[in-house]
Amino acid sequence: MIKYTQSYFNFAFVVIFPLFFVYHVLVAKNYIPPILGGYFTIIVLLNLPFLIINTMLKSNNNQKNITFIEVLFFMLLIYFFLIAIVNFLFNPIPDNTMMLTHSIQGILFMLTCYLLGKHIDIYNDFFKKIIMFSLIMFSLIIFTNLDEYTMFRLSNATDMSISYQGYARVLSILGFLAMAMVKNIKYSIVIFIIASITLFFNGARTEFALFTLAGSMYYIFLKPKLLFPLIVIFLGIASFVVLNESIQQFILHNRLFELLLDPENSTSGSARLSTIILALQTIQNYPFLGNYGSYVEIGGLGWYAHSIISAWVDLGLFGFLLYVFMFFLMFLYLVLYKNKKETMEYRLFFLFYIFVFIAMLVSKNYSFMLFGFLVAFYSRATHVQ
Repeated sequence: MIKYTQSYFNFAFVVIFPLFFVYHVLVAKNYIPPILGGYFTIIVLLNLPFLIINTMLKSNNNQKNITFIEVLFFMLLIYFFLIAIVNFLFNPIPDNTMMLTHSIQGILFMLTCYLLGKHIDIYNDFFKKIIMFSLIMFSLIIFTNLDEYTMFRLSNATDMSISYQGYARVLSILGFLAMAMVKNIKYSIVIFIIASITLFFNGARTEFALFTLAGSMYYIFLKPKLLFPLIVIFLGIASFVVLNESIQQFILHNRLFELLLDPENSTSGSARLSTIILALQTIQNYPFLGNYGSYVEIGGLGWYAHSIISAWVDLGLFGFLLYVFMFFLMFLYLVLYKNKKETMEYRLFFLFYIFVFIAMLVSKNYSFMLFGFLVAFYSRATHVQ
């Protein structure tokens, strides 16, 4: 029974993440019809009950205590749910049904990522091979499907709500797992470079930048003497770009450099700035309870602040402080227990902390699903010897 339970978590991870990528590529190429719609929500709903059941079965054979961060995490999910329900019943905002659905999706996605991160067998050789194979295969798919702007053209090939960010989410998760799973740091760096290049051509600016930053900090943390070689490589690339006209033309037509080269005309950058300003105004007017979903009336469901301050808007000061407190406690552990850096659990915790913290600071809202992975890998890092 224990062996079956453990195998199911690995199976569910593969079905939810790598097969998400495969499904959308097949649909985009018209090899199969979109029978599962956007895929992710349906597959999560199908697997989540079994993930919960298998978690309870596994807990009966595992007496490790739950960490304080995990207690806070579950408090956060319950509080999030109650806020969503109360506002659905008593706060007549536009599209309140869609807002409720969006909130519940956020809760379920974070919970799913937590359960997977907590229980997947990262030491299983077959699971490692699947991760490596998936990352390499997806890289080849992207490299062989580039458009005239050298972006992954399949990311907008369907009518479903899937974009380069959906692919980037899968690539980032697989990349971090593969980097931490490989003990040889040279091979691990090769994986990091491949994943970074793949994310670059995929076209997701935030994921590419944060993945590259987190990976660079990870290797400098593991081997401080790598700092100088990384600086030399960066300066070498910068010099090559300056001296090569064709590379300059490539940069000018590449959306990844749009925010850097022409921030005033970047629709994405200006829109995100507007949502931040709106969120700050909302916080100023409703400093304690926030104003759940108030942005929907102004710009629609997606007009939330792409930052952790979105928690203050929707969940009030208490919800925002919960996130801040959890990040602070996890940071303390990251610093105080760096002697565990040789363990795979701590390495995954380090990578996801850097990535998720900065993402939620500058780009993602409070329901960012990878926060669930962060809490899970924190828990695993605290229990490893």
